[in-house]
Amino acid sequence: MKFYIETYGCSANFADSERMVSLLLDAGNSMVNERDADIIIINTCGVKDPTENKIIKRLNELKNKRVIVTGCLPLIRRDLIKIFPEFSFLSPDKEFRITEALNKKIVDLEILEKPKFIQKHFRFNPIIEIIPISLGCTGNCTYCATKFARGKIRSYNEDDIIKQAESAIESGAKEIWVTSQDTGAYGIDINKNLVDLLNKINNINGNFYIRVGMMNVNHAKKMFRKLIKIYENEKIFKFLHIPVQSGSDKILSLMRREYEVKDFIKIHNKFKDEFPHSTTATDIIVGFPGETEEDFNKTYELIKETRPDIVNVSRFSPRPMTLASKMKQINGRIVKDRSRKLSSLVRKISIERNSKWVGWKGKIIIDEYGKKGMKGRNLGYKQVIIENGKIGEEYNVKITKYGQSFLYGVSL
Repeated sequence: MKFYIETYGCSANFADSERMVSLLLDAGNSMVNERDADIIIINTCGVKDPTENKIIKRLNELKNKRVIVTGCLPLIRRDLIKIFPEFSFLSPDKEFRITEALNKKIVDLEILEKPKFIQKHFRFNPIIEIIPISLGCTGNCTYCATKFARGKIRSYNEDDIIKQAESAIESGAKEIWVTSQDTGAYGIDINKNLVDLLNKINNINGNFYIRVGMMNVNHAKKMFRKLIKIYENEKIFKFLHIPVQSGSDKILSLMRREYEVKDFIKIHNKFKDEFPHSTTATDIIVGFPGETEEDFNKTYELIKETRPDIVNVSRFSPRPMTLASKMKQINGRIVKDRSRKLSSLVRKISIERNSKWVGWKGKIIIDEYGKKGMKGRNLGYKQVIIENGKIGEEYNVKITKYGQSFLYGVSL
């Protein structure tokens, strides 16, 4: 059968799609463009309202076609089963049933206690291997609906993860992306930990790099000394994604984030001290219920003080079934104004951070095609564009220009 797959959301979702494609190809099916497909797979995300609206609009466009809906949204919006009764629906835990769903209608939104780790061989990007190390998280954030879809933390077996990494490297992968809803929580349920896992991946023979995915502050702070040590290795990109979400301890408490602002500051600044040529990223939710002007100003000053390289600014949107959706909401115009103000600061900081790279010389690995050239990453995980290059190859470059999101270089 001919299938087409469309993916929304995080890197874990793209890994899920790759695993489904691997299973489908192994069963003798073929992946084609949408026009030629017998069946369409939509792998969904349910983090934000705008993404949900985009996906539902897309599903309405496909009403007269054979469709399988996977990912988080069906568990967050269970009414989709009634809105689209002709579609099949699978939870993120049930991707191993994708071949079965290709041949008959299935609705299976159960969350498994022990999800299966599927060894995959397909990659959308031939040199980037995305490896989910766990499903779910340990938190109970009042704004997050993903918990209803992914459940509590269930870590995959360490040996299965290592085997997947070894297989990927043998088949040409140059970047190993370790991903999860919270990589810092890995192993809590099976008496393992992220640092040991990274050390074992690092010890695999081969020429490759490791990108560590997002980790929440409350887990990062418990192992931060050991994390710093493992990050010293040349195979690990100097990239740290720790979402702070707010600069107000009052709002963090309302969000149930399980840490304080000072914890974020300590981790962020220590990482920058240890690795000056690094990339730090964080997330901010603007307009969470109860956020006063004073609370927002604390967030603004936090970003102004710490100056992360990347700040993902989101306007709060109430998600189904969450406690935050039942709280008194802030006027949309106020939220928009705050978002614009913070986004303006973020743009200035990103440009300032990137300007300091001009004149830098060093190695990058090309991992993507771009409209203006070939995109690569240096060890600090900065995205560098050069005019010519080959995917998977490394080049010595000199940074000559910069923008908000990219550095521009020439090959030496």
